[in-house]
Amino acid sequence: MKSPEAKRKLRNDLLLILVLLLTGVIAITIFTLTKKEGGFVRITVDGELYGTYPLDTDADIRIEHPDGGYNLLVIRDGAAHMESATCPDLLCVEQQGWIRHTGETIVCLPNRTVAEVIGGREGDVDLAP
Repeated sequence: MKSPEAKRKLRNDLLLILVLLLTGVIAITIFTLTKKEGGFVRITVDGELYGTYPLDTDADIRIEHPDGGYNLLVIRDGAAHMESATCPDLLCVEQQGWIRHTGETIVCLPNRTVAEVIGGREGDVDLAP
């Protein structure tokens, strides 16, 4: 038979697990409810602004690189994804998927290219650096 101290430790462990699970559910709920649809995708290459494009206009944006490489960003139905690229690993194409909410990004490290969803309207202030 378990001692009273062992039972208390078990009860405390179960209580801690319950509190952590509840905290996680609350955090996920808050994150989901506060997501905002973005209005534009900002593309930077090697830290320099390449261009800003509206998500409400379908487009194929070929991002040319000085070394002859490229990334092809496709905007459809208010979302963007990297359709193709000349990078060796193609993680930006195969694993990063569609982005549409403010703050979501697609990063192509070999080509030093970042596509980030920003503000809902052209006049919105973007506080991110």
